[in-house]
Amino acid sequence: MRSQITKHHCIQGWSGVAAWTGVALADLLGACEPLPNAKYIVFHAFDEHEPGQPYYETIDLELARHSQTILAYEMNGERLPIPHGAPCRLRVETQLGFKMVKYVHSMELIEDFRVVGRGQGGFREDTQFYGPEAGI
Repeated sequence: MRSQITKHHCIQGWSGVAAWTGVALADLLGACEPLPNAKYIVFHAFDEHEPGQPYYETIDLELARHSQTILAYEMNGERLPIPHGAPCRLRVETQLGFKMVKYVHSMELIEDFRVVGRGQGGFREDTQFYGPEAGI
């Protein structure tokens, strides 16, 4: 378990501070021992942003292993509420909010993000022409 208080930077121009608690993604990666050719993780969500197209996003393994990258299940000391991503939300504190997938139901290790969706690295990259780098 890890807790951190961080500021969320949304692509829509707002920001907010919250305390997030969850599991360090680096710990999960250490337990599953990715194959040497794995370079990215794709996160699949329960929600759909287009009919029949569940939300997805990718991050590279270096970012996944960052000390503040977690899979959160609590927010502000309470069980993570549905509007904020329950049951599980990816928190990547060095990135803009669209990289922080809500409603995570699965993740998979992949060699190349170009095999996911339309090949640009995530739903917003594929449909709204965002760049795959979203650092803050």
